[in-house]
Amino acid sequence: MIITNKLDKTFGYQMAFSGYVLMVFGLIFIVDIMGIVLFIIGFFLATMVEGVSIDVNKRLIKKFSGPFGLKMFGKWEELDRYEGFTLVPFRARQVTLSRSNRQFVTQHHDFRIFTVGQNHKPAFAVYKSNSKDRVINEMERLAELLHWKVWTINTI
Repeated sequence: MIITNKLDKTFGYQMAFSGYVLMVFGLIFIVDIMGIVLFIIGFFLATMVEGVSIDVNKRLIKKFSGPFGLKMFGKWEELDRYEGFTLVPFRARQVTLSRSNRQFVTQHHDFRIFTVGQNHKPAFAVYKSNSKDRVINEMERLAELLHWKVWTINTI
């Protein structure tokens, strides 16, 4: 059984928007070679997604990146390198500066399940959601499937 979770845009949400703009300009100038190049670059900027796949039967995990969540780039690793899961409240802040030095700040908050390495520190995200209860339920389900520990859940 393979569990796949998409996490975030690879290049961030601002670059994804820029990718859509490049795709539109690429379509407008599609008859020229530059239009094709703009469309291809825009496609990859707009649609690249990061995610994680867990093969429960073979006990492998893969961090991947690819357009539309296709698992194009990534490498399978053994699950024995990790010991369990923990819940981490995640806050991301992306700042874009304009040419007039104005800051455009985008913030989002969510909860993520992180794998815990052998050094007892969070290694990488496996699942994300805006609901803390949904993340706790998913973490308990994954821990039961993989026979892993659930490390201390931080209260918020």
